[in-house]
Amino acid sequence: MKKTSVKLERAVADWNRRHGVGALVKYHRIIGEGEGVATKTRSEAWVLSGHTAVVMVEGVSGCVALEAVNPLGAVNKQQRATEGV
Repeated sequence: MKKTSVKLERAVADWNRRHGVGALVKYHRIIGEGEGVATKTRSEAWVLSGHTAVVMVEGVSGCVALEAVNPLGAVNKQQRATEGV
């Protein structure tokens, strides 16, 4: 596995540990531009074809780069499980 792939796998593991399916996020169609759109994740993150960390979000038919989403709020995966959110 290339060094870049290891970094991507770590980023995905970190995202999935912190944010589960249904996490509130702000999605930017163009990374870093505009206000973005509030939405929710609809999958766990994964590495697409060895080159990009991605996740599925509501309102978008394909996957999006993790760079294009920012978590909203502080509720993480473990909190949702214990609070029944």
